[in-house]
Parts: sequence; C-alpha cells; structure tokens
Amino acid sequence: MDKGDYAGAAKTFDPKLRRQLTDNKLKQGWQSVADKFGKRTSIGQPRSAQVNDVTIVVLPMQYKKATMGAQVACSKQGTVVVWQVGPMPGVAPASGEGKNPG
Repeated sequence: MDKGDYAGAAKTFDPKLRRQLTDNKLKQGWQSVADKFGKRTSIGQPRSAQVNDVTIVVLPMQYKKATMGAQVACSKQGTVVVWQVGPMPGVAPASGEGKNPG
C-alpha cells in the first residue's frame, strides 16, 4: 500500500469487504493515517492468533505521533474479511524491534 497499489492490496479481500472498502476508500484511509500521525518510523513484529476458522494478524507500526496497529483477519479460504488500522493498545514495538520502512 505504501507504493500506492490499492487494487493489488485488495485482491484477496472477500466480496463483502471489497464492496465496503473500495480502492478509493482504501487509499483515503491509508493516506489519512500518515496525515494525522506523521511519517511511519518503524514496523514491529507481526503477532497472530487463530480464532475458530479465522487467522488474525496484528502488525505494530510506530508513527511520529502515535503507535498504531494494522489488523487483518483471514478466512480459512485465504480471503481477507477484516482490515483496519488504528490505535491499538498493547501493540507497541519493543525498543529496537522492527524495521525502518526506509
């Protein structure tokens, strides 16, 4: 998504999520995070959990003004059924953890 390939990012969205989160909405949402919280300075280690037939992955991201998390939930068929970014308690990257997105 950092490269602007919103259609590519949404290829694995399930049909319901795809209808709700169009390429334009995805672009606006992704850009609004940087507009509101500044440049992303690091990405932490992803954490995952299995809940019934759904795999949930949380990716901590440190921005200049806030710690955020991207949460993605995938069905057993491999489609993305939830995609959200926002302040998420408990997802802060540990000191020195993660990578600089450069």
